Amino acid sequence: MNRTAAIQAIINATVDEPIIFAAGEPARIARRIADRPNHFYLTGSNGLVSSVGIGVALETRRPTVVVDGNGSLLTNPGGLITAGLITDLPLVHVVLDTALATASGGQLLLSRRVDLCGLAQAAGYPKVFSTGALDEFTGLIRSQIPTCSAPVFIRSVLAEDDEVIPVRLGADLEQHARRFYDHVSAPEWLAA
Repeated sequence: MNRTAAIQAIINATVDEPIIFAAGEPARIARRIADRPNHFYLTGSNGLVSSVGIGVALETRRPTVVVDGNGSLLTNPGGLITAGLITDLPLVHVVLDTALATASGGQLLLSRRVDLCGLAQAAGYPKVFSTGALDEFTGLIRSQIPTCSAPVFIRSVLAEDDEVIPVRLGADLEQHARRFYDHVSAPEWLAA
């Protein structure tokens, strides 16, 4: 499995649930696959994707998906602690674990030595999963998103490279942020 396959599985499993994509490759790949109003591309804020997702989930009280990277998670493990403390938080926290910091040059990270699932369990996530198999990952995503009423942590172990990573997101980020805000604050969406 690679990032593209994992992100495609997440997008395929969602309809209008908010998805917050981490800066760098996750955001760029997601935008190339499908650019939807329920997608928020966090750029220039490494480590804060879980914080944004927690805020969206708290405000909307609807299942919210965070697509994080291993480097981003290790930059701000405080997001795990915050999510774990909120026992009724409808958050599906997916970590794409390449064991490399690809956004900053491909340095080897500690995620193969640090037990990311153990951190999530210690933080209080009631459901914690880890898989490197695309079919199992797809099944987890499809089963956890619609039923999410408490924090869920899914570590996706990525062993394959992506063929091509899209170029950086353009200057229309303000329009994307406005579109996302309009989506998650629409009365008909909140009432559903």
